[in-house]
Amino acid sequence: MVRISSTTNDTGGSTNGVLLDLSSSASTDGTQFLQSYGALSTGVGQLISTTSLTSGKALRITVGGNVTSGSAISVIGTGTSSISNGLLNIAHNGAYTNTGGLMKVEATATTAGTVASVIGSALTSGTGLQVTGGGATALTSGNVLNVTGPTGAAALSGATGGVVNLTAAGLYTSSNNAGLLNLNSGTAVGPVQVITANGITTGTALLVPHTTSIIASGGSLVRISSTSNDTSTTTGALFDLSSTASTAGTQFLQTYSGLTTGIGQSIVANAITTGQTLSIDAGNTMTTGSALSVSGTTYVHGTETGSLASLAFTDATTAAVTSTTNGL
Repeated sequence: MVRISSTTNDTGGSTNGVLLDLSSSASTDGTQFLQSYGALSTGVGQLISTTSLTSGKALRITVGGNVTSGSAISVIGTGTSSISNGLLNIAHNGAYTNTGGLMKVEATATTAGTVASVIGSALTSGTGLQVTGGGATALTSGNVLNVTGPTGAAALSGATGGVVNLTAAGLYTSSNNAGLLNLNSGTAVGPVQVITANGITTGTALLVPHTTSIIASGGSLVRISSTSNDTSTTTGALFDLSSTASTAGTQFLQTYSGLTTGIGQSIVANAITTGQTLSIDAGNTMTTGSALSVSGTTYVHGTETGSLASLAFTDATTAAVTSTTNGL
């Protein structure tokens, strides 16, 4: 119905529109430019085509420095329709390169504001943010999600600090081991999670603090479990600690400074037949060291009821045998 066309290389200026210029210098409210297509179902409401674009912008919106509760772009949908292509869809079909990406959110000056926010407060079985990448076998040295933190000596602090912070303040429950962070992998030979901290000196690569609630029977600060018939003999199937360069220092430390009537460490292997509940191999180079050292600071004879080392078992032998007791 209305067409505005130009075949010349119009350059115009930075403050005026070459083909169409709309200006209002006094209005503080109201809709300045309205497009209404109430019956549109499969068509396009507005099309911007700039197929020769290189360093220009197909659409540029400048809002100044006075925005509070307003928005430079507001996309609103209502109803209960089945959205399959996104209320906001950004697509690129070419094999582009470089790190700019299809969407770039940049705030280089803010210090305390939120750069991007995703809110799905009514979610039950849905997903707040879904990132899918790599196809079946395409991903190699790339990342589906890459979070880069400070490159200098930043002082991270606070309960909600950290490069990545996951918080759930409610007393949620779980009937199938679903937690605040779930890692699910089908790999057979690759690692599921890797923590690299080559610069650690007095710091901690993994810290699980607990200070408030009382852990009762059934609870654990860290639990590693397996229900499969694991047969590994060269590595620890559930837990494997290895150090190939250390010649001194304590490699595995357990400290229970307040323990009085409890148990420091318990090993239960009730089904043992020809195996070993605890096996210590100290090699053949020992001189003044010990494969096992048990020490106590004070032991009062006459009133004691405990033992520095206690070995208890039941002899269930019924056949005639020669009993031999070996000391140290």
